[in-house]
Amino acid sequence: MATVLVVGADRGIAHSISRLLHERGDTVIAACLAGNDELASLGVTVVGDVDVTSQTSVDALAQKLAADGTSLDVVYHVAGVLGLDELGSIDYDEVRRQFEINTLGPLRTMTCPSAESACSRCTPAWWRRLSPRTTQGTTTTSPLIRPRPG
Repeated sequence: MATVLVVGADRGIAHSISRLLHERGDTVIAACLAGNDELASLGVTVVGDVDVTSQTSVDALAQKLAADGTSLDVVYHVAGVLGLDELGSIDYDEVRRQFEINTLGPLRTMTCPSAESACSRCTPAWWRRLSPRTTQGTTTTSPLIRPRPG
């Protein structure tokens, strides 16, 4: 089975993805903003304090994966938020926060220079040769990333 990193697994869709992949037999690493005792109790490897708005935090995750000798087959980046503003009452600070998490977060995570040893097929050069089957899966704007074989 595959070794899968699920970013944003605190709750919601990413939490369910982590649980279902683990039940299927995949090795799952759940990256969470806080932690997740429920996933950990199931045997999922949980890495807490992963904040996709912080380069330092993303670097620490990549360095941990590299130090553990982890080689990733699949990355699900599902960390995301959605605010529901209306014209005339837009909270621009909230829009910036959403943009930071939903747009820059996946870019920061997938282009992290120290991530290259953990996910050598998920580097910036790899982005240019995505499989046609790669999809945009999301709670907001987070990509589902799967390297092409070979």
